[in-house]
Amino acid sequence: MEEKNNGLRGLFIIILILVGSWTILEAEEVTSDEMKVRVLVEKANVRLKPLIDSLVISHIPLGTVLTYQAKKGDWYKVELPKKEQGFKIIGYIHKSIVEEIGRPATPQQQEKEVLEEIFEENMIRVITSQGEVMSAPDQQSGIIARAPAGSLLFSTRKIGPWFRVEIKTGETGYIHADKIEVVEEETTSEPEAVEEKRQKEEVPEIVEEERPRERKIYPPPPPPPEEEPIKRQQVRKLYIKGYVGFGAGFDKIFTGYVKRESGDDEYKDVNIYPGGGVNLELLFGYRFLQNLMLELGIGYQSSGDTAGDDSVSFSRFPLKMTLVFEFPSSRNFKFYTGAGAGAYLGPKYKEEIGSSKGKITFGGSFGMHALLGIAFHQARMSYFIEMKYEGLMNYTWKDASLNGYSGVPSAAFEEMSGNGIFFNFGIGYRF
Repeated sequence: MEEKNNGLRGLFIIILILVGSWTILEAEEVTSDEMKVRVLVEKANVRLKPLIDSLVISHIPLGTVLTYQAKKGDWYKVELPKKEQGFKIIGYIHKSIVEEIGRPATPQQQEKEVLEEIFEENMIRVITSQGEVMSAPDQQSGIIARAPAGSLLFSTRKIGPWFRVEIKTGETGYIHADKIEVVEEETTSEPEAVEEKRQKEEVPEIVEEERPRERKIYPPPPPPPEEEPIKRQQVRKLYIKGYVGFGAGFDKIFTGYVKRESGDDEYKDVNIYPGGGVNLELLFGYRFLQNLMLELGIGYQSSGDTAGDDSVSFSRFPLKMTLVFEFPSSRNFKFYTGAGAGAYLGPKYKEEIGSSKGKITFGGSFGMHALLGIAFHQARMSYFIEMKYEGLMNYTWKDASLNGYSGVPSAAFEEMSGNGIFFNFGIGYRF
């Protein structure tokens, strides 16, 4: 019954760690209509995720039109052009290298797209108390001057309901048709008289609107070339790392011996912990996706106790395979989690008490493990702090000997559980 509880407890810990690794979701702005974007650069990168250092999955040439399904921050989620055979591929492209096409124009845009009407010079008169002269043919643009009622202005161009005029400072602006009336010329057969009247007509002074000295809003500088971050943050796929740590085993096995340290009056039990002790590991890894790695490792684990020249120990050699997920982050610090399986080979108990030497060998066991850690990457080097659970394995004795004679171990050694938690520190190198 105790072994079943240990197994269930280990399985529960694995489920908690794995469920915790998938709780970060980001919302996407999904479009209700099929929208398209056109590529504006010679070779546009399409990435696996909406991150500047994400894996490039395709290059799209200039002028290609792509359908996008959603927008996530500054990234469009696009569908790559289909080939004759194969799966549909979805990726992300940055808004700085594409333009949207096919979106319906707003009423303001429709008003701006009205064709300009060019005509011979007309004289217009302001009929409202204050005629606002705008910087553009749009009610939302800024006011550059105000013309009092009765002011005469001259216009040679009309854009929709807007007349383009020139004010006293020489600056060009626009005034709405609701605020003016066109002055009819008294005669068209005597152009000289009309010109003389125009020159004699005194135009009231237009009061220029007070505004900041620098009105122009300059566009932001163009973004740096997209390929530069890739060169600085090149993804290195192969790596090696080593760990050293210490574990606490869930099960305690009494060896049958006691000891007394110098200065102590009481004797203490000598125990071993099959699921804990010193942990040494060497792992080889391969990053096959931007955030997914596969690791293969070999290790050595040992727990025991000593008193003078006397010692007891339990050791084993784990061979492990682990799938690791690294959470996306733009910083050098990155959290990761993982899970896997392993074979624990050569488990052996040894004791040397005075002139007596005993040994118990066990059959190898299959086990599971789950981990959670943080990594710090700097150039090619990486540093790790990690917590790892190992469990679901049992060691059953095969043979025992004492001073060269075969025997039968005590009941505590006949079958032992290897569940435990290790705290490891490591260093790695990326090729």
